[in-house]
Amino acid sequence: MKNTYRRRQVMGLLRSLLVLLFPALCFSAVNGPGRRDARRLRILRQRWSTAWMRRVRAVGEEHSNPPLHGHLCQNSTPLVDALRDVSSNVKAPFFVPGHKMGRSAPTRLSESFGRNMQDIFRFDLTEIPGLDNLADPEDVIMLSERLAAEAFGAKKTFFLVNGSTSGIIASIMACVAQFRRKNPTFRGNPKIVLPRSVHKSAIHALVVSGAVPLWIWPDYDEEFHIAYPITPSTLESAMQEHQDIAGVIIVSPSYHGVISDIAGLSRVCDGLDVPLVVDEAHGAHLNAFRARTGISSATVLGADAVVQSTHKCLSSLTQSAMLHVPPNSRLDVSVIQESLPLVQSSSPNYLLMASLDAARWQFSQPEMAGSDLPEISQVAHEKLAAISGLEVFGHPGIGNDQPGKSFAVQSQSSSHVRSRRCRSRDV
Repeated sequence: MKNTYRRRQVMGLLRSLLVLLFPALCFSAVNGPGRRDARRLRILRQRWSTAWMRRVRAVGEEHSNPPLHGHLCQNSTPLVDALRDVSSNVKAPFFVPGHKMGRSAPTRLSESFGRNMQDIFRFDLTEIPGLDNLADPEDVIMLSERLAAEAFGAKKTFFLVNGSTSGIIASIMACVAQFRRKNPTFRGNPKIVLPRSVHKSAIHALVVSGAVPLWIWPDYDEEFHIAYPITPSTLESAMQEHQDIAGVIIVSPSYHGVISDIAGLSRVCDGLDVPLVVDEAHGAHLNAFRARTGISSATVLGADAVVQSTHKCLSSLTQSAMLHVPPNSRLDVSVIQESLPLVQSSSPNYLLMASLDAARWQFSQPEMAGSDLPEISQVAHEKLAAISGLEVFGHPGIGNDQPGKSFAVQSQSSSHVRSRRCRSRDV
């Protein structure tokens, strides 16, 4: 298909060249190089030059923006393939980064990490033709993000190269911006509802957006030192006392694996027309096993924006993440898109983005859903619970129907040894 497409391009260019050049050649051969004829030939050449450049630009735009219609194939990796192909066709790297595809890389790196570092540098490229642009994707990045949206159950997915931190900040900024657009006469600082157990990036978002925090204290387990999630009734009572709420942010799963009742929280937000942002940094894998665990991602439970650290529970490179906008989101995609450039690098790392593309591919493979990871987690849970002096927090097989008592698969082996006051990693 690629060869046929390029052959058509070449033939089109040659046809345009012959059509434009043929009249000038015939005119010169029949009439001779007189003064009037030379002037007419000059005019023809100018017209040919202008038309030729238009044709070249049109073909270039057609090549850089191929049609993206039709069925999306989850077995494809558009960005990974483009990065491989483009890097192999570079003749001279007259572009950043300064290591020039590894030719000027510090020798200390290759000496310390081996010769394979040279291969890694080859793929550390920038926004050159064929690799699209993360800030305004139109080609392979756009297609990779569409594939991710389909795989994770969103209508729109954004690749993040500054971690989930950037996604959380951008989401809260979008909540505030949308609130101000809907309420143009509002002159105060809108509120963001959030539990005291949020990640520090949510605090940074308050500073950047100018929003005021409306804190909710979660229930706290004094024995295990673990915070429980916010319940729908607690959220509803807190929100009914305020009319200037721009958004709500919830952490689920928590850093100890506690799952919130996202569906219940979403119903509360629906009633007040307030967007719900879910920090699902530790839950990118949930939908892969929901048929067996009963635990679903917030992307299918009514959230308006879901931020996932793909590098934490899936397999992309550290610092790479995704921001998903579910199908019925109250947040306008364009508002999120306007917020992201404020927190994303203008020089995104293509290795990070390619790893997101590859992690999505791995997530969508049948082997992922059919793996025995949930069973392995349950076995580990049972074996840890059988160890004398060890108390394991959480029970396997509990789904979302028990808010506040549900725990994600990856954390069912979390433990706390009261006798020696040490962490599970020290056991």
